[in-house]
Amino acid sequence: MNMRGDVAVILAAVDGERPSTRALSAFLRETRSVGGELILVDATRFGLEPESEFAPEIRRIPAARGRLVPELWAEGLRASETRWVAFSTTSMEPVDGWLEQLITCQERTDAAAVGGAITPASGLGRLDRAVYLARHAAYARPERDAEPAGDNALYLRRDLDRVASSWVDGFWEPEVHAALERIGASRVVDPAAVLHAIGGARAGELFPRRFAHGVRYGTTRPLGRTGKWRVLAAPLAAAAMAARARRGLKRASRPIRGFGPDVWIAWGVVTAAWLLGESVGIIRRRSHATKSATLNARLAEAV
Repeated sequence: MNMRGDVAVILAAVDGERPSTRALSAFLRETRSVGGELILVDATRFGLEPESEFAPEIRRIPAARGRLVPELWAEGLRASETRWVAFSTTSMEPVDGWLEQLITCQERTDAAAVGGAITPASGLGRLDRAVYLARHAAYARPERDAEPAGDNALYLRRDLDRVASSWVDGFWEPEVHAALERIGASRVVDPAAVLHAIGGARAGELFPRRFAHGVRYGTTRPLGRTGKWRVLAAPLAAAAMAARARRGLKRASRPIRGFGPDVWIAWGVVTAAWLLGESVGIIRRRSHATKSATLNARLAEAV
């Protein structure tokens, strides 16, 4: 039985980035090709232009400005009822056959999560290239056993429902993937399922958003005994992130050019926003833990 139509692609559009006609038309082409549905969770001030020729075929879910991409993904996931659900953003553009490739890989492997590759589109500005280095370079040509990138991944809905508690407050893919792993569900990456990063970042919205992502990461990630030192180890973390980005560029199936010193300087600013947010998140978390421990001790003494 052909079930290709039982798929939804959920796109997040964040504040400060007008939903790209280029991205929407390309993703709509993909969903049309398999009879699927395109859902746009739109947190921008602009919205989807109603006169767009493809607007009637897109289910738009308005969202509050300032919300982060994983929060928008979770909103779209709650609104979908399909067998498969794929996630991306309006700063991406799929190559022909992207969605079919993901579905075919999922059927062949029976994996709960299938990811793909992300390569930079030509003509990106300096800031967008810096964002690519910070967020996507590791997926220029990922290993098959790599963790899928949230911006390019397809999931079996039945498995996501089994770990629904992991995406209550947002579809943060490392947390979802960890939950899937705990129930024995597998994941795989198909490098042939390619998205091009087409950018659209604006500095005024980008840096606060990266800071907010860092805060969320710092308040939720397991820290272990070394947690108190992570704030001081930010320079080492930046070096590790730079090395990871360089390895990703070198692994690409074709040379990726245009990432000179000016782009790496911009990358440093983008990364600093993240690391500062992570440090703030860690400090808040440890402060909360200390207050809770003190309160529990006082309660115990009272008893």
